[in-house]
Amino acid sequence: MSVRGSCYGHRIFGRIGTGESQWERVAELLRSDPWSRRAVLDVYDPELGFRKTVKDAPCACTLQFLIRDDRLHLVTYMRSNDVIWGLPYDVFVFTMLQELLGRELRRPLGTYTHIAGSLHLYENHFALGKEILRSPTECEFEMPLMTAPGELPNFLDIEARLRSGGAVPEDELGLDLYWSSLITVLESYRIFKATGSPERALERVPTGSRYGVLLENLWRSDVAAGGGVPSEPGESQSRTES
Repeated sequence: MSVRGSCYGHRIFGRIGTGESQWERVAELLRSDPWSRRAVLDVYDPELGFRKTVKDAPCACTLQFLIRDDRLHLVTYMRSNDVIWGLPYDVFVFTMLQELLGRELRRPLGTYTHIAGSLHLYENHFALGKEILRSPTECEFEMPLMTAPGELPNFLDIEARLRSGGAVPEDELGLDLYWSSLITVLESYRIFKATGSPERALERVPTGSRYGVLLENLWRSDVAAGGGVPSEPGESQSRTES
């Protein structure tokens, strides 16, 4: 199955005509001109977006990085966003990119602004949405700060092995705690995808992990929604493409 539209990583980190990626050019621009208003990652693909037969048109359009008051801010514009399945993934991914660039530029993080032209809730998620609004539960912690950004290539290598169905023995990880914790999240997802069991998937997440409560809510809500187990996060988001 092709996921050209959902493959934001290729659009951002893939080489373009000059041999540099958009990511490299944005980083270099902000190093040379911290006040620039041109540090924009272009994610949208008109070739896909204007074709009515394409179901996988990009939902994200642009990511604009701004340095103000010595902090790195990010403004994201989405043409379309599913509030249940799409929004949580998107905010997590884009703020992670903000943090990654902040580490590269050695700038502390500023604000994150998420704009959606169409923010919507599908009918099969109405009951879940009402349950979320009624819930008094709040996460009383922050995501851990990114450390050892130089280990990202090793993390991506392990992620590729997991995506192809392989397991990663503990003694092969050798990653900083920040990245090894994310590997357990991916392994948990692989188990949930294979078994449909939140209980078995959560066994892979260490006790006390900051991601544990979030994953438990995610897996159980997927089962409660009756939507089945998506093959990839991007596939579940593809419903926002219309």
